[in-house]
Amino acid sequence: MLTLMNFRVLVAVAETGSIKVAAQKLGRTPSAVSMSLKQLEEAIGAPLFDGERKAHPNRFGWTCVGTARDLLAHYDTACASITANALTESSHCTVAAVVSFAAEILPAAVRRARQKLPEFRISLRESLSIRLGDLVADGLVDVAFGRGPSLRDDVHYEPLFVDHYSLVCEDSHPLAIAGAPVGWDTVLAQPLVAFENYEGYLREILETNPVTLRVSSASSAFAMVRAGMGSCVMPNLSRSLSPTGVRFLPILDPSAHRTIGILKRRGRRLSPATVLLIDRVRRTVADQAERLGLEPVTAQPKTSS
Repeated sequence: MLTLMNFRVLVAVAETGSIKVAAQKLGRTPSAVSMSLKQLEEAIGAPLFDGERKAHPNRFGWTCVGTARDLLAHYDTACASITANALTESSHCTVAAVVSFAAEILPAAVRRARQKLPEFRISLRESLSIRLGDLVADGLVDVAFGRGPSLRDDVHYEPLFVDHYSLVCEDSHPLAIAGAPVGWDTVLAQPLVAFENYEGYLREILETNPVTLRVSSASSAFAMVRAGMGSCVMPNLSRSLSPTGVRFLPILDPSAHRTIGILKRRGRRLSPATVLLIDRVRRTVADQAERLGLEPVTAQPKTSS
């Protein structure tokens, strides 16, 4: 029979020059090795060894030994690759997330995942929410965390929590010193530092104010606020990124919030590592919601921004 084991036996006998030694090397009996060689010769239809002892391959036998070595090397390499890929799938996932989620929620979730699976690891891409749906749909990441996408049929969105917006002021600002919640009239009366990626409800409100500056990152916004260039409307979760010298003031509008959720590609089987991470993210949100001022949700709120 032309089996991998019979080819492995052929190579072992050729390399050792002895059926007995080859049998010891392969963990088989000498009679089993002899039977494998007989089956191989019958399947090929030609003798592979000189003499009855089958210890030294003939000319054709050595040709077969070379071919068998190549075949076994390819087989062993393929098996190792499959095993490595299986290990990677069970322990690694690719993730995209908005910056504040990546800074505040993900580290605790990854720590929890590693408590369950020590070899767990992720590859993280920080991104604006508007791009998350495309990253998931195009297969560039296994899962994403952020605001709901401009909904695509091939992306499933599951809300996790509501994150309210606050007005961020420099510590010496009169509003920060007062420390009271503020209404939109007060917010819009301030020089503002605005994000380029405000969406929906929040964009409509803030566009009524001629902002002083527009920025594209939380670090730039905080730097401008600290420099006294204006105040900024930011989600509470971004507190984890905030430097000293700024103050978050609640905005007196329950609609001033964003909903952060899980984005997954429809019809795509999630790897064990991705399933584990999502579970640990849910647990982290449940445990940390009160401390972070988040409102866990099981359905999309009626009003969102």
